[in-house]
Formats: sequence, C-alpha cells, structure tokens
Amino acid sequence: MRHTWTSIEGHSCGRFKDEMDVRMGEAARNHKRYMFYFERFKNHADSIKKERANRAKLMARITRSEHDGVEARDFSWLVGALDQLRTARRVLCNSYAFAYFFFGGSMFAEDFTPQQNKINQDLFEDNQEMLAAEVERLSGLADKAAETLSLDSELRLNTINSSSNVHTRISNFFSLIESDLLAKVSSLGAQIAVPVA
Repeated sequence: MRHTWTSIEGHSCGRFKDEMDVRMGEAARNHKRYMFYFERFKNHADSIKKERANRAKLMARITRSEHDGVEARDFSWLVGALDQLRTARRVLCNSYAFAYFFFGGSMFAEDFTPQQNKINQDLFEDNQEMLAAEVERLSGLADKAAETLSLDSELRLNTINSSSNVHTRISNFFSLIESDLLAKVSSLGAQIAVPVA
C-alpha cells in the first residue's frame, strides 16, 4: 500500500465494510442473547439464596413454636416444600445455561436441521415455562404458609400438591432433555444426572 497526496493504492481504511457491519450485528445479537439467558439464570440463582434464607427463618420459627404445643413434624410438609423449591430453582437456573449453549449457537448445528432445532427449542421452553409457573405457585404458597405458620389444612394440601407437581415437572423436564434432546446428538455420548430432591 502506498499513500501519496495524489493517490492511495490498495487501501480501504476509510470505506464502509459490509462484512464489519455484519460482524457487529452478529456480536450485538449474541450479546443480547447472552444477556437474556444470563438475567434469567441470575434471577433463579438469587431466588435460591432467598429460599435458603426462608428455610432458615422457618426452622427458627418452628423451633420457637414448639413451646406453644406445635411440633416441628407438624410442619414437615412446609420444610419439604422449601427443599423442593430450592431443587427446582437450581434446575431452572441451570436450564438457562443449558438453553444458551444448546439452542441458537453453533455447538450442535450439525446434529439438527434449523426446523428441528426450532421444534426442540419450543418443546424445551414450553416445559421450562410450565416448571417455572408451578415453581412460582409453590413459592407463593410456601411464603404464605411460612408467614402465618398456621396448620390450615387447605393451604397444607395445596402446598403438598404443588410440591408434588414441581417434582413431576422436574422429572419430565429431565426426561425431555435426556431422551428428546441429548439422545439425538450424535457428537455427545453422555447422560445427565437427575438431582435428588
């Protein structure tokens, strides 16, 4: 390249480049996609801390209430619900990291057609949303029960049912991931471990 006052030979530093624009657009899209998954990951990670703190407060309150004729075993259903919430939050938290790498990237591009990848992503996200909705329902019930520390049989039954639904949704979610997604990836020979509640 030669620069003189009268000519610039083989040089294009001041010219707009379509390729650069495409790369900048792709980088912006990747950043936006990353932030989408990261924010959801972070929300559930923060909720795990909240659930842990709620469980500690509940255990302290139950210990104090034992002197009022209520035994700790009377609230085992609530402690179990809080433990189930913590497990479910971990599953949801990690599901966003899984989705970030599994869908939309180039990691498994050779294993699925774009149409099949879209179907897989929709199925995954539907199951993820159903789990998240039930987790939020259980969280509301557990918060209400922990606040009042009452032995209301309807609240107890609703909390137990919701906890059971969360457990079932987690199992179904792992089954979907293992059987319908990972099993179809030819470059992967691994299995996932289902967390014990």
